[in-house]
Amino acid sequence: MKYLLLISIFFLTGCTFYDYKIENMPCKELSYKELPPHVQEYLSSEPSCFGRELMFVDANDSTTYRIESVPTIIGPWNSCYKLINVKKNIVYRVEQGTSFPLIIDKDKMYIPDVFVYFVYDDYKSARYSEYELR
Repeated sequence: MKYLLLISIFFLTGCTFYDYKIENMPCKELSYKELPPHVQEYLSSEPSCFGRELMFVDANDSTTYRIESVPTIIGPWNSCYKLINVKKNIVYRVEQGTSFPLIIDKDKMYIPDVFVYFVYDDYKSARYSEYELR
């Protein structure tokens, strides 16, 4: 019984330590052509994003943001991801099943509507959700 209680607590608290839940934040839907020109240029210059969770339009942002996966207690799966602004100590919850990569451009984040593999130019036909990171 004690183990069942501990497992239940883990499942309930595994993804509860966050400041903002991405799916509850306001966003704007954009096509590739509606993205800022420097973001379009960055995406077209990247050879592939296969296996990448985060991409940084400005390399300096890589010291500001990091991502952590929150594993489930059973099996090799993740229950959610946490995007962390390490300078401001703000945590954003990103649900399991969200398309990757998360594209960070200073105080904005773009999430494609499909899992994008740049090798096939999917990024040009994808739609992007633009979020303002606080």
